[in-house]
Amino acid sequence: MRKISIYIVFLCLLFNSVLANKDTLRVYRLGDVVVSGVQKTPQITASSSVIDLKMLSITDAKSFSELQLYMPSTMIRTNSRGEALPFIRGAGERQMGLFLDGALINIPWDNRLDLNIVPTEIIGRVKVEKNSNSALWGPNILGGVVSISSYERVSDGIGGNVKLQYTDGGGRYIAASNDGKFGNFNYLTAVSYNKADGFLMSKDAPNTLLHQSQNSQLRTNSDFERLNVFIRSEYKPADGTSLGLSYNLTTAEKGVPSEEYLYAKDARFWRYSDINRNVVTFNAEQYLGRNMIFRTTLWGDFFNQQIDAYDSTYSKIVTKQKDKDFTFGNRFALEYEVFEKNWLTAVFNSYYSTHKEKIDNNAEDEFSQFTYSAGVEYKSSYKDINFAAGATYDGAVTPKTGIYKDSEGETFQDFGLFVGSRYFLTDEISTYANISRRTRFPTLREAYSGALGKFIPNPDLGAETGLLLDWGISYTSEIVNLNFTAFGSFYDDLIIRIKVPKDHPLYDPNYPNMRMRDNLAEATVYGAELGFNLLPNSNLLLQGNATFMKSEGKEQGKKVDHLEYKPETQASFVAGYKFSFGLVPQVELEHIGKQYALNAISGEFDELESYTLLNLRIGYSFDLYGNNFELFARLNNITDEYYLTQIGLPGYGRTYTCGISVRY
Repeated sequence: MRKISIYIVFLCLLFNSVLANKDTLRVYRLGDVVVSGVQKTPQITASSSVIDLKMLSITDAKSFSELQLYMPSTMIRTNSRGEALPFIRGAGERQMGLFLDGALINIPWDNRLDLNIVPTEIIGRVKVEKNSNSALWGPNILGGVVSISSYERVSDGIGGNVKLQYTDGGGRYIAASNDGKFGNFNYLTAVSYNKADGFLMSKDAPNTLLHQSQNSQLRTNSDFERLNVFIRSEYKPADGTSLGLSYNLTTAEKGVPSEEYLYAKDARFWRYSDINRNVVTFNAEQYLGRNMIFRTTLWGDFFNQQIDAYDSTYSKIVTKQKDKDFTFGNRFALEYEVFEKNWLTAVFNSYYSTHKEKIDNNAEDEFSQFTYSAGVEYKSSYKDINFAAGATYDGAVTPKTGIYKDSEGETFQDFGLFVGSRYFLTDEISTYANISRRTRFPTLREAYSGALGKFIPNPDLGAETGLLLDWGISYTSEIVNLNFTAFGSFYDDLIIRIKVPKDHPLYDPNYPNMRMRDNLAEATVYGAELGFNLLPNSNLLLQGNATFMKSEGKEQGKKVDHLEYKPETQASFVAGYKFSFGLVPQVELEHIGKQYALNAISGEFDELESYTLLNLRIGYSFDLYGNNFELFARLNNITDEYYLTQIGLPGYGRTYTCGISVRY
């Protein structure tokens, strides 16, 4: 394997590529949820972070799950189901919305999505909203938003990009995209294929790891394969009218590394033998006079997967589960400029989703839900002050709840409020504050699913609410951006997982480590963020951020000292420089502080030690025959540090990647 790696490195040194030209491409405007069509609405908050096309090009990420380093206050952690999930300021993955070109891509059955199956090749920008202060996002947005926008071409013509990568652990990645614009019509097509035999373990991994083959450097059952096809087009038939249509196909197969601390009868030995997803999205906007615009997004989502549960030797399938999900969603927004620099927006979001689940030869269970949100928001700009306020009315209905017939037709309803303002002390210094109250309804899976025998369902699970506050100050000049934000999140009835109590009527002494969902009475997460970008010239990249966070709660009047997976510190630093002859060295640092996790055996919290990862990237770019080329090589986790991303789940060891990118 090492000889093959050296040979591929040699081949890579013969070629290279450059990154997409920022002047040629832009974010797909119709797919931007918060875009204003009438005029540019005022900037309210800096409680957000953006990864643009230029930054994405130096990450070398093949899947969205690899972007944690570049997303302040955001963790992307892989759980025991093998799903890579986002956490913002300690908010859980089910408390936030994931959007692609305006369409919700969470699977409503569990209100989350494995980010391993989201490719990066189509992404023009990622915006992370760390508060829930907009009615446009819709229901169940309690902790924040990750909004992904594809890119579109600005100028007439045709272009494209081709990428090839090789990674330790048998990782192969090939991607090709083509974009074009002809007058009022533009399009984007992209195909990517990502395959890996598994990820490398650190040399310091203990020999006592359960369920781990000691004859291999690869983490047992960590292989992965994904194919993605994306097609999007936009047409403007008349002035003030824009129509967009996209199709996104994903097929994947992957293994799930088991939690090493659990005994065989408690651990998951899973494989996703078939993942298939088809998403169709329609975007449109129509000007209705000079001061009014109507925007809509419609999407249909077909998602199927099969989970094969094996014995501890992975030689025999014990149980099979087949899932079929269909979701139809919509967003209708009408924006009106009441008078100069004052905007009023009315919005209605909803989605109807069904989930069918079949385990072995048992009868198929069917679940469904209708979730909706009606809202209004007002934005104003007066002299040095920008202001926004709004309200939503959210609801959910569960027509079908599997075997829990008594819960059919159950309804949830609540309201949301938010207020935000920003004051410009000078042209360079501004301060801002936001407060919002939102609700998340329990998912069908949390309340009614046993997760292949790992959980006790809890049909009495209630909704959780949160009051989110932040205040900050920012400084922006031609050469530096500085931000400081203090935040606090106060939750009632927070949904957490607990070990099933012995006095529970469904407690089974033969399976003492079973878990269930429950509503924690109170929970508080508070902290502060620091961030900076230095931009003295276009050749220098220098940015960093740090988040400090504490969490605590109460359950039935008893204080809970720790909440799961909320690290006390999180920081990253990226520095790079492009020399005139094309060489681009880059150094990356990532630190995750200590955090706590619920031990399924003891029922107590275990402390996960902090860790720091060091990465090095070297690129070389040049032009040839009118095309842009870049060659890169990167070494992640240079020190080969052994660390846990989740209790019982080790992270990757020292990993080498090289690749070629060609922009034509």
